[in-house]
Amino acid sequence: MNGAIKRFARAMLGDYCLYQIYSISAEDNPVPDAGSNRFEFRSVGRVEIDSSTDSLIREQAGYLGTGTASFGCFLDGALVATCHYWYGERYATRNFLPIAPNEAKLVQITTARDVRGQGVASALIAYSAREMFRQGFDALYARIWHSNSPSLRAFEHAGWRRACFVIEVSPFWRNSPVRIEIWKHLRRRSAPAGEVVREHD
Repeated sequence: MNGAIKRFARAMLGDYCLYQIYSISAEDNPVPDAGSNRFEFRSVGRVEIDSSTDSLIREQAGYLGTGTASFGCFLDGALVATCHYWYGERYATRNFLPIAPNEAKLVQITTARDVRGQGVASALIAYSAREMFRQGFDALYARIWHSNSPSLRAFEHAGWRRACFVIEVSPFWRNSPVRIEIWKHLRRRSAPAGEVVREHD
């Protein structure tokens, strides 16, 4: 029965997106300390990523470029995790969540398989957020699939908090998607093109 309902809903509503939006601002409480002394954190570029021995890490080179701030976590000299923030015109190519010029969005974080479960992701998120604030950014955002529990926990452990829940459906009778944004607090900036319903809890 549940399967039939899901198929009917998909047929009527089309593709759907369910995302949690997490955020942290420079005015929030300081993010937690960036993890164990086992790890080293610093900015990274193409040289570090291309020279990684982990194929998954090397695949992240596509996130580099103008309008990007990239950071890495090293263990015994090996790059074991990366995260990438986009801002300005670079982020405008995505623009799922409009951001101000002094804001950035964490668009990708990747951890090597053999160090997962050791707190690397949350430590890198915490470190990178502090560095972004030092560079003058006022607020940071991340989009996480609603059921991705490991990612949700990693951001929460790094001091980020849920800002918004986004529901987006694409009914077959519409040319543009319908989006519902449920914000924890009032958001003043405009949302992407399309029909948007805003609520606040």
